Amino acid sequence: MNDEPISMKEYQQTYKSIVDQYRAQFGKELNEDLLKALNIKQQALDSLITQKILLSEADKLKIEVSAKELQEALMSFKAFQKNGIFDMDQYKGVLSRESLSPESFEQLQRMSMREEKLKSIVAGAINVSDMEAGNWYRFLNTKAAVEYIRFDPKKYKDIQPGDDQIRQYYDENKDQYKSEPRAKAVYLSFSPGEYKDGVTITEARIKEYYDQHPKEFQTPETVEAGHILIKADGNASEEAVKEAEKRALDIYDKAAKGESFEALAKNIRKILPRPTADTWAGLNGNRW
Repeated sequence: MNDEPISMKEYQQTYKSIVDQYRAQFGKELNEDLLKALNIKQQALDSLITQKILLSEADKLKIEVSAKELQEALMSFKAFQKNGIFDMDQYKGVLSRESLSPESFEQLQRMSMREEKLKSIVAGAINVSDMEAGNWYRFLNTKAAVEYIRFDPKKYKDIQPGDDQIRQYYDENKDQYKSEPRAKAVYLSFSPGEYKDGVTITEARIKEYYDQHPKEFQTPETVEAGHILIKADGNASEEAVKEAEKRALDIYDKAAKGESFEALAKNIRKILPRPTADTWAGLNGNRW
């Protein structure tokens, strides 16, 4: 009205206020579906439009709320009291939890009081007939039908479903009666040491066990080396001798750096021919 805008902040505050009212009424039953059914967004918008119209008329009639009237109204709120007396810390704490500052709350309260004053003036000038009052009473007290009913199953203990009903319900809801897979194991625990004195093991049984489990008695091949010999044929050239010396020094360097002496010996044994009684370059951990 009068091209007066409605700010987003006003809308959000009004929406939250209406939701809080319904939450106090419905408790945990209030969910998103019910909020949609109650059309809270439209209620908030309608409430703001009505508020703007009323305040505009209050401006025309110069209806104001004095500082004393506002103070008395604030002090009468039980939420702001401790032991029946207005408490400033309690007042600020309640507003803080609602994300409101004292200034913004007092402005909202002043607007609400101006609206109530206007409504009171209008209501006092209206004569309501008995028929109109009766119609209004019936409107306020008419019960509305709902799409659901809440009941406590414990109050209905005398219900005895038949076998056919139970079977039909089970067939239609088998997934509700499935349990997680379970395994059942039977085992016997004993200590072999308790029976050693009463058991006789023959050579035949030892051999039978050995033949059936040969891998248990196998050990990995190992190489024990104290020397590494690199062959240099007696008729070898000077170049071949130098090559053998170079190889021996290379092995020595690797061993000095921490490589396994046995592994080096094993590797040399794979790549060198079997030695003869000719000439050798020997390595036993010292330079040769």
